[in-house]
Amino acid sequence: MTIALTILIAVGPLIIGANRLTVMISNIYFMVGLLMLMVAAFIMILGGHLFTGWRRMRRRGDDADLPDERVPARKVGRLKNAPIRLNRPANFCLQVALPLMVMAIIITMI
Repeated sequence: MTIALTILIAVGPLIIGANRLTVMISNIYFMVGLLMLMVAAFIMILGGHLFTGWRRMRRRGDDADLPDERVPARKVGRLKNAPIRLNRPANFCLQVALPLMVMAIIITMI
């Protein structure tokens, strides 16, 4: 469904026939596709617990200890070595990004 809708939106400028407009819209499609690809990568990294174990920086003059400052190394290693799973938002972003980028390339070549 998403791929079909993306293809219909991408073929629209070809029907219009305006050369500058098609190149401009093709560039926009490619940039939106790249943005969606970056969002999908961020979601996959976030879901893979690759941000686990980061520490918050202390500010000067703070004497209070941060809660849970130390994270056990084995727990962090087990979380980071787990397989990365593709969840629904990342899957949606990939399903939108890849057809947009392919159609942008095809439109530009025509």
